[in-house]
Amino acid sequence: MKKFSQKLIIFALMLGLTCSLISCGALPKKSASSSSASESTESTALPVPYSEPQAPRAVLDTPVSGASGAANQSQSGSNTSGNSGSRRSNSQPRKIKVCIDPGHYHGASELTGEDLYDYEEAYATLQIGQELARILKEDYGIECYLTRTGDSISINGYTDDQIDQQNIALRGKYAADADLFVSLHTNANGENANGQPQMSQPIAINKPIIIANTNACGSPEVINMCNAIGTNIAKVYNEVGLATVDYFNEADPNNIVNWSESLNDGLNIAGTVCKRVDSSGDFYGVLRGAADVGVPGIIIEHGFHTVPEFRYSAMYGNLLKMLAEADAEGIAEYAGF
Repeated sequence: MKKFSQKLIIFALMLGLTCSLISCGALPKKSASSSSASESTESTALPVPYSEPQAPRAVLDTPVSGASGAANQSQSGSNTSGNSGSRRSNSQPRKIKVCIDPGHYHGASELTGEDLYDYEEAYATLQIGQELARILKEDYGIECYLTRTGDSISINGYTDDQIDQQNIALRGKYAADADLFVSLHTNANGENANGQPQMSQPIAINKPIIIANTNACGSPEVINMCNAIGTNIAKVYNEVGLATVDYFNEADPNNIVNWSESLNDGLNIAGTVCKRVDSSGDFYGVLRGAADVGVPGIIIEHGFHTVPEFRYSAMYGNLLKMLAEADAEGIAEYAGF
């Protein structure tokens, strides 16, 4: 946690420098939307926590293969010694295998509206997923593999919309030989939530929400891992000015709350761990697929891409890298580091 906290301190110092640059006109400002200008009294300047913008969205062109590709991606978890960045408990960390699922695929989650900054959820989740896998392998020796490593996803002969529209559970079932399934997403709210256009939500809505499947809800260790991940993400947002609540509402493993629209779309409230079930079991197909193969699964809704400042920070800075580090810290704790 020391390494993570040091990075956040440096991040916060950069925020102060960047805010000075914004005030003198050296960095761009958010253009006001004609449909929301009269409804919001917030400053239109974007609180960018970085010293200078980086080039937005790289082009992704390496499609993921099926099960054999995942096998080639995974590495042995035996190299758990000699990592200077590792955190270790007094006991020997246990070997686990993690299936990482970067949500969506290129073209399926493109946004429409103003101040989009070329943001696409499929791109963001892939960046988080690749960095998460790198940290878990290199810093902790944790074995992991991804459901996709490029723009496209292919499982069992199905590709892209054939999966997400008709066979979404295949993503979760891809974790059949793993100990944990982690599906990565960024969140959205309803149209005109909080009296604002969908893509012009205030920072006050931003928070991490983690949804656990039935298997995960039955494991206090997994819920505690979710609490750690959520706390780490909330700390990132607090340090860089992308939230109004400075904590994560840690869940009681014996009393997991149900997902609700008021939790999701509410302003100035903390994120938490929740469940969402219906008559068929887990509401989300990816979580239902993981449950079908007996694997604890979670969806990490990292934050709201409906907040312009979130989109800008993700595409022009290293916010996605910081979110990956927050995820990795929590998973490593679950493994015993």
